[in-house]
Amino acid sequence: MKKTILKTALITLGSVIFALAAVFGVMALFFPGALADVFDKAGDYSFSVAMYERQYNADKSLESLKNLVIKLDEEKNAEKTDKYSTIFVDDSGYSDYVAENGVDLFGSVELSNEYFFGKCVISKVNGGGFDKALTYTEKYLETFGYTEFNPARLTISQKINSLSAENKTALKDYLEDYRSSHTLSADETARINGDISLLG
Repeated sequence: MKKTILKTALITLGSVIFALAAVFGVMALFFPGALADVFDKAGDYSFSVAMYERQYNADKSLESLKNLVIKLDEEKNAEKTDKYSTIFVDDSGYSDYVAENGVDLFGSVELSNEYFFGKCVISKVNGGGFDKALTYTEKYLETFGYTEFNPARLTISQKINSLSAENKTALKDYLEDYRSSHTLSADETARINGDISLLG
């Protein structure tokens, strides 16, 4: 009798485990975005990133790409953050997407642009691609101006101690050129003057 009960329990347990594995497999294959959300909320960074990446590679939508870029950590995973954030900000639909969704994402269109370009630039700095970081800093400033949390300011505030003397000089020279060749508001002038002074 006990053996029959034990056998039945083991068969039931095995069936439940098999069913859960099957559901997990189907979700990973056909609904990776939903699975990513579950593991994201559970705090599993690596698996949620893998599922967000799979979702983007499956549908190539800006929505999926945005989810992946937001989840990626530019400190832990600079190379992958660089890759996908660059694809995002370079996409022809990026500006329209942020114009439509920026307020919902980070409270304003300006803050959303600062966030995505900032992530793109910082990931390049972390990965050793300072020239490319400077290129995307320029792309941001030429498009949006010297805003409060622009990529140049993020680079200075977050990475000034890890920048080489050569990179500091390159950033300073660029900012000085930018200041002299653009008409800036009083706030922008105060910001850029303070930032240039920090670069030595």
